[in-house]
Amino acid sequence: MTRRRTRDEAGYVALVVAILFSSVMLGLAAIGVDVARWYVEAERVQTAADAAALAGVVYLPDNMAKAVTTARKSAELNGYEHGVNAEVTVGYGERRSQLDVTISTEVDNQFGAAIGVDTATVGRRAAADYTSPAPMGSPCNTFGNEPLGGSDANSGPRLGQSTCASQPNLWGAIEGPDTDKASGDRYSTTPCGPADPGFSATYGCAASRNSEATYPEGYFFAVRVTSALIGKSVRLQIFDPAFYHTGTSCTLNMPTNVTSMSNTANKYTTDARTRYLSGSGSTRPFCTGDVSLNTSKAAPVTSFALRGANDASDPMEGPGIAGCTAQFRGYTTAPSTNNLTSSSGSYNDAAAKTFRQWVDLCSFTPTRAGNYFVQVRTNVELGGVPESNGTATPIVYRNNPNVLLATGARTTGNGANAFALRAIAPSNDQVAVSGWARMPMLQNAPGTVAEFHMLRVLPSAAGQSISFEFFDSADVNETTTQPGKVTVLPPVDATGTITTTGLTGCTQALNDATFAPADVGCSVKVSRKTHNGQLQRMSIPIPDDYTCTDTTQSGCWFKIRVELGGTITDVTTWDASLEGDPVRLIE
Repeated sequence: MTRRRTRDEAGYVALVVAILFSSVMLGLAAIGVDVARWYVEAERVQTAADAAALAGVVYLPDNMAKAVTTARKSAELNGYEHGVNAEVTVGYGERRSQLDVTISTEVDNQFGAAIGVDTATVGRRAAADYTSPAPMGSPCNTFGNEPLGGSDANSGPRLGQSTCASQPNLWGAIEGPDTDKASGDRYSTTPCGPADPGFSATYGCAASRNSEATYPEGYFFAVRVTSALIGKSVRLQIFDPAFYHTGTSCTLNMPTNVTSMSNTANKYTTDARTRYLSGSGSTRPFCTGDVSLNTSKAAPVTSFALRGANDASDPMEGPGIAGCTAQFRGYTTAPSTNNLTSSSGSYNDAAAKTFRQWVDLCSFTPTRAGNYFVQVRTNVELGGVPESNGTATPIVYRNNPNVLLATGARTTGNGANAFALRAIAPSNDQVAVSGWARMPMLQNAPGTVAEFHMLRVLPSAAGQSISFEFFDSADVNETTTQPGKVTVLPPVDATGTITTTGLTGCTQALNDATFAPADVGCSVKVSRKTHNGQLQRMSIPIPDDYTCTDTTQSGCWFKIRVELGGTITDVTTWDASLEGDPVRLIE
């Protein structure tokens, strides 16, 4: 009896174990199904977070609101709508160039519900970094020198930022289409004349034509405004916008007997005896140095237009802003004393208004923070509405729509037109005017050393490299057999190893040669004998621990020091960019 009962109990236990085992295994299998679904959903959420971070980061560092909207829209397109079936959290990462996105969503459990666990929360995070296009040449509300205005009526206030000098010893410059490329403008010129002795050819020339003239839209200068200026008026001005052939040192065709003129010779000036003096230098701050290489040819017509900000920071995608287009007729001479004296029968009001004066391009009201673009070109025929100039030929034309076209039809115009730009705002430290991608400029200061802002490099560029080129350097009246030197200087506000070791690992190459180590101190030797009409390239590594003060527009600027063995009278074209993918996932 006992033995039978034991056998019965053993069978019962076996049955119970079998039932329990099957139940447990069934439960584990059910849980496994739910877990598998969690993993599948997690992969979808991660993909959506990655896409959202990449989509939104391009609006940093200035437009976080747009970054949030764009990231959430991307998440929605991938199936996760914020506030509906997901929480999409968007914010800055460790740097203002980084966007951090977290997506959380709930997943229904098919089998977990049987034990009271109806849903599971799945969340994933992504972070992206964006190296925005780098401005060149100026962290201030002026690009180039800033001479005094001729009168309160057309001068505006002076520079508003203490971090910048009003005389950086450079001007913006652009040459006419019919100018020899070897004179310094890499992209706006068409012909290539015979190379100087010692050179096989000017760089980028084939069959006596400039093969690099691939930018018919001309050059762009970024007018960067912060959110503090949204809805407020910003006034744009150009100094000496029309071409007048005075020579790079302003000793040709200049007004005579200037010291006997009245300081108020016309309504645009209260300092005529100083403003119209010939010569250049610290005592001649008004000399832009317009120069024709062949006065038997037509002078350049120079066009300026303002384009709106856009999401891509692409100048050509920005629409033209109404009332912000102006053209200026060029002359192979300069205004005479009588042309500048209002009491004279030969007075030319437009010449007095444009020669060595700040001239309004327009005033505009920003509707968003970011980069607006001043477009400068010399390949558009005069058109639009001429400004009245009494009985004299008009010099200033407004609102020619052809200035905004992608191509230009004008092929004449010989010489280099130098100018300066500035933006005047209620708070000048909230606006900056700088070159964009390609920067043409003229240096005509009598000294042999010039130092200027080159490129703004934000902390997001750590671990990347600067790609840097300058064309036709060292056009100089050399007084010594020693070559000049171009040196790259790190930002004064930089931190990390760059402050102790300086710039290391710099390389350089002339034209298309293989890169080789640069000279000590990240410098390269330049000379008219080696660089006239030639291209110098440099690559500068950015240390992994590089940081700088990116919260102000004056922070994070690399500089260039040019030391030459003679007087600088040089038109050059500078290109700079950051190597590598500008948009990348980092987490």
